Amino acid sequence: MSTTVPRHWRATPLALLIACASEDSGAATSSAEGCILNSADVCDDCIELEHVVRIGSVAGPGFISGQADQVVRDGSGNFWIGDGGYMNVYGPSGEFMRTVGREGEGPMEFQWAYPFHADAVGNMHVLDPRNLRVTIVSPAFALVDEQPLSAQWEPNEMVALDDGDVYIMQAWSGDAATPGQPLHIVDGAEVLVSFGAEYGPGDDPPDFNELDLRHAATAPDGSIMVAHQDEYRVEVWSRDGRLQASLTGPDLENTPGQHGPITPENPLPNIVKDLHVDAAGRAWVSLLLRRPDWVENSEADPQGGLMPIGMDVRNWIRSRIDVIDVGTCTLLASHEQDALVMDFMEDGLVADVVYSPEGAPLIDVKRVRVRVREEANASG
Repeated sequence: MSTTVPRHWRATPLALLIACASEDSGAATSSAEGCILNSADVCDDCIELEHVVRIGSVAGPGFISGQADQVVRDGSGNFWIGDGGYMNVYGPSGEFMRTVGREGEGPMEFQWAYPFHADAVGNMHVLDPRNLRVTIVSPAFALVDEQPLSAQWEPNEMVALDDGDVYIMQAWSGDAATPGQPLHIVDGAEVLVSFGAEYGPGDDPPDFNELDLRHAATAPDGSIMVAHQDEYRVEVWSRDGRLQASLTGPDLENTPGQHGPITPENPLPNIVKDLHVDAAGRAWVSLLLRRPDWVENSEADPQGGLMPIGMDVRNWIRSRIDVIDVGTCTLLASHEQDALVMDFMEDGLVADVVYSPEGAPLIDVKRVRVRVREEANASG
């Protein structure tokens, strides 16, 4: 059965995992010094995933069109998924409850609804990058507030700080005062701090590319972790915009300026898909992996180049989850799978994209747990 390529895959390239090479003894071992990720003792069977609930339907109400890119669970245990100009809400058991919003530009209308945070009182915070605003929706699905945003390009991502009192906005700045800065702490339309690109006094500001995405997550100590999409690099930034630490992972072997039809000589670029920081301060990184046999699993695209057989993206890609001790630059555990990781929802929950026999996209919510090395050895 033919499977439609989901929006979150079409809009971004795919990630190829390259094994980390061991560094010489003189290499930095602390992210505060800038280090290379150490994968020498990685545990490849320490990540366990257990199915919790399946969301979506093959047809009719609750159908997910393939534009979904994030799942958020509210205080009542309901799951919210943005799907273009509206959101679908599903109950704790996965049953479809209702849609929220409609396409448009007015109150409770969206051009691209992207729920991203459920706050302590049960409100859902929803980014609409095309309407340049955040809409706050109550547990009763009513409008609480709208906050306009100040950005010269559509924001790529929004992360809550202080339970949604302020946000981290990922949108590349072309402003003369902050050229090339990709991340901003904002209070509505007010930009409090811009950061993410390091250059000193007198240096020429770096060129910026609004398509060079970053993923951000807040850490328990109040710092902000950032992962680059097109290279395996994780950074730690203070809330006043100072780079505190960084680690570099395996070379994703991307070609600068890669574009045009997909061919064996011009393969899909490689990406980091998502970033999460758990309560222990560990970084969870997901990647979409190009299969070694992706060319064999391809057919001619009528518009030129190649496409996956039957437009089934599983013929081209797998996904991987890495768990990292950022302070010591240590890869603790990895898990590779055929299911496509869509989103780290919260501590202990991950959302995977799967497909029905009819080819309809569905979302599996899974409970995820990582065992420490000592525990894994004892159970083995």
